[in-house]
Amino acid sequence: MESFEQMGLSQNILSALKAMKFDKPTEVQGTAIPEILNGRDVYVRSKTGTGKTAAFLIPIMQQARPGRDPAALVVVPTRELALQIDGVAKKLAANTRLHITTVYGGVSLNPQIDSLEAGTDLLIGTPGRIIDLIERGAARLEEVRFLVLDEADMMLDMGFIDDIEYILRSVPAERQTMLFSATSRKEILDIADKHMRNPYHLSIGPDDELVVTTIKHTYTIVPNTKKVSALLSYLKARTGESSKSIIFARTQMAASALYEALSDFGMKPLLLHGGMTQARREKTMRQFKTEKSGIMIATNVAARGLDISNITDIINFDVPDDPIVYIHRVGRSARMGKDGRAFTIFSTDQVRELKNIEYYSNIKMEREHVDTEEFGNVSFGKYFQRSRGRGAGDERYGNRRSAGHDRQSSGGREGYRRSGYHDGRQPRRNYGRR
Repeated sequence: MESFEQMGLSQNILSALKAMKFDKPTEVQGTAIPEILNGRDVYVRSKTGTGKTAAFLIPIMQQARPGRDPAALVVVPTRELALQIDGVAKKLAANTRLHITTVYGGVSLNPQIDSLEAGTDLLIGTPGRIIDLIERGAARLEEVRFLVLDEADMMLDMGFIDDIEYILRSVPAERQTMLFSATSRKEILDIADKHMRNPYHLSIGPDDELVVTTIKHTYTIVPNTKKVSALLSYLKARTGESSKSIIFARTQMAASALYEALSDFGMKPLLLHGGMTQARREKTMRQFKTEKSGIMIATNVAARGLDISNITDIINFDVPDDPIVYIHRVGRSARMGKDGRAFTIFSTDQVRELKNIEYYSNIKMEREHVDTEEFGNVSFGKYFQRSRGRGAGDERYGNRRSAGHDRQSSGGREGYRRSGYHDGRQPRRNYGRR
C-alpha cells in the first residue's frame, strides 16, 4: 500500500506516525502490515534499515487492547535492539492506554518484575531475561496473541535456538507469529516450518544481496604500524563533510586505545563497549544519536540492532573474524535507502580476509588511497598502555575486562558470547557459526 491511511489504521496510530514523521510506508511496511492485520503469520527477509520494526509494531498497536498480562511478545537478541524497539513502541503508543515493558540482562530483575506485576500489554526482551522471568512466575504469557522473533538469524548465530524453543513452548499455540531476519538460511526456514501456520513470505531484494547496495565499500592495505595513521588520514579527508562515523575495534582494549589516540589528535570521539555500565552506554547512544556529526568507537556490541538513521561511514579498524560480522557492521550505514560508506583497514597479511569478505558478501571493494606519511608511525602500543592504566576507575572504560574481548559485565548466569554480542544468559547449547 502507498499510504498508512489506506491500511485502515486508527486515528491514534496515524497521529503517532505523523508525529514520528513517517510519511509513507517502506516496501516492507506496505506489504507486511496489511497481511498482519488480516491475521496472517508472516516471515520477512530483508536487510537492516528497511523499516522492519514499525512493520510489526504498527499492526500490534492497532489490535492490542489494554489488559494485565502481555498480549504481545517481541523477542530480540540484544539489549540495544530491545531498547531501540522500546523507543519506537512508546512513540506509537503515545495516544493509547497500552503499557510497554522491556527486559534484558545485566541490570536488576526487581524493577522489571515490578513493571510486569503492574500490568503490561507489550513485552519486549532478550531470550535469557524472558526465561528468567518466566521461571520466576513474573512473566505470564498465557494471553500472548502476537509473537515476534526479530533478527532471528542473529539469535541463531548467538546460540539461542534452545532458548527460542523454550519461549515458543511457553506461549499459546493459538497465536499470530511474525519472524524477521536479514538473511534466509535453512535454520530460519526450519523454525518457520515448525512454528508458523501457512506464513506469508516476504523477501525484499535477491537472496544473495546481503549487503545494502547503496554502500560504497573501500579499503586500504598498510603495515600494522601504519593502521592508526591510515585511520587518521581517512578521518581527516572526511572532515568538513557532514559525516557521522562508527569505528569498529575487535576488543574493548583496542577501542579504548583508539579513544586515547583520536583524543590526542584533537578529535572528540565517543566510546561504546560491553564493559561499560548500561547507564553509561545508554548515555553514549543518546549523545551520538542527537549529534549531527561525530565519531563513535565501538566493539561488536554496536554492530547490530542500533537504529541510527544518519550514519555515513562505517570504519573497520580491525577486520572482523567472520565475514557475516562485516555485513552486520556495515548495515549500520545507508539506512532507509540513504547512501553510505564502508572503509576497512587491512594489514599486509590479511589479503585472504579481504577476498573472503568480497566472496561471502557478494561485493567488490575498491582500494582507496590514504596518505599515512602525514602522521608517521603512530605507536598504538602506547595508547594500549595508557588505556590499561586507567583501569576500572574511569567510567569511559567500564571495568578491567576491557583488556579482553568484548564481554558483558554482569553476574549470575550472564556470560560471554562467542560473537561478541550479549543478552545476559549463557545459552544451553551453542549452534552459532564457526
